[in-house]
Amino acid sequence: MNRTDLAGQRNTVVVQAYRDSPFDELYPHMLIEDVGLRIMPLGRRWTDRDFAVVLEPTSERLEELLSQALEPEGREGLTDAVCEFVRETAQLVMHYGRAICELVYYRDENDVVAAIEFGYVPPDSITIDGARYLQRVPPELAAQWEIATEIRGPASDLMIFDSPMQGPALHRMLMSLAEVGRPVLPDFVEKQMLGEENVGYSSTDEILFTNLGLAEASRSIGWDMRSMFSKDDYFLEYYAIVRRLRFERFLIQFRDRLIGQLNSYLVGIGGIVGETGRLTVTGLPTEADVDTAEASLGRGDRDFKDLLEPFSMR
Repeated sequence: MNRTDLAGQRNTVVVQAYRDSPFDELYPHMLIEDVGLRIMPLGRRWTDRDFAVVLEPTSERLEELLSQALEPEGREGLTDAVCEFVRETAQLVMHYGRAICELVYYRDENDVVAAIEFGYVPPDSITIDGARYLQRVPPELAAQWEIATEIRGPASDLMIFDSPMQGPALHRMLMSLAEVGRPVLPDFVEKQMLGEENVGYSSTDEILFTNLGLAEASRSIGWDMRSMFSKDDYFLEYYAIVRRLRFERFLIQFRDRLIGQLNSYLVGIGGIVGETGRLTVTGLPTEADVDTAEASLGRGDRDFKDLLEPFSMR
């Protein structure tokens, strides 16, 4: 059934904020992209892993409603829809500190819920005040769309997702990556490059110091800059594996948190739809797998390649 034939509409609007962000710079952008690519597989057709996302207890109606809400463009079933939603939501959370969707129900002529929308809401436009939310719309857009500059509604209409890392700490990490990655060429270096003065500047040392700075900035989650640290002998291989396992733990905690938050909203959705259900993931790495790998690394009883094999998303 076409959604235009149903009763229901969203309250919030998508306010585009066109502005430069330090998180669009090279290294923050790389990290945000890597989290999105590695937190979940691209889908069942894109990996050899035998994994699935299932709804328990089984409900064909609720599964169809959720699949369409999670991925309106039409994924091949619930598993792929959840993969896409978690990947996109994780990137939004990394960039803004949180991701917000408005939960909208569309009803047919019999007042039965026939479709659900998880409508994207720009996180920076929303303020939560107790049981209510406020969305501010720039005056020029409000005038263009002929709507109010302030939109209010019950906070229960919003789905809010965040990360296992506190917002301020996440912000500081991304800002540090942006700052370290900015190219700076002091005047004395330029003079040496022009042959006017020799100050003992070494581009090799500069690259080393930059990479050490990037490693320090992302130490808490163990991001390895797409294995860049291990490729150039900046770290002993052992410590590169330590960082990789730390990053895998962060990704697993992040994935579990997002799906857990989604499940918390399914309680309310089930009450309105009349169908109960909870999403369960099978066949993907768990924190227990990280614990096992770290223990094996400490004992030194397995090859490094074998230690990382359980975490491959291919």
